[in-house]
Amino acid sequence: MIFEPVAVLLAAATPCAAALISLWPASFAAATGTAIAAIAQGPLGLGGTPAEGVLRVQAWYPSANHLALMLGRAWPFLVAAALGRLALAVGLPAAIVGLALVLTFSTGGWVGAAVGGLIVLAVMGKAAPGKLGWAVFAVAGPGSWSAAWRSSGSYPKRLNPLRS
Repeated sequence: MIFEPVAVLLAAATPCAAALISLWPASFAAATGTAIAAIAQGPLGLGGTPAEGVLRVQAWYPSANHLALMLGRAWPFLVAAALGRLALAVGLPAAIVGLALVLTFSTGGWVGAAVGGLIVLAVMGKAAPGKLGWAVFAVAGPGSWSAAWRSSGSYPKRLNPLRS
């Protein structure tokens, strides 16, 4: 879990970084295509895992946690690219991958993507004061939505930290 992201960041700092960067569009496209397939699962009834009142999307992965792991690796880089010069080209894919990540209902995937997002933004120099505020909002936002959702009474039992 830790080795792969560290290896990617180290490889990005090497002379072969240009070759790695040329692979990012294909990686972004694969993550976006997988996210679209996952989002379509619910309305089309083509799979997923029902758990405690929610449908956890998983696309073609064996579990929702596996999908969240893959999306959580791609999403921070998509967000970093969307905050940079590629805002128009990568903004929508970043939103699609983010939505699919939320629909996995994988709390570990959410935390990993949030931490990875902050680290990638800092390493790529995107964590300027104004942009860092948006990054903090992106991490704190799901917690705020979760609190509002919990107070509505329709909060899934599996996400309730006080469940017995």
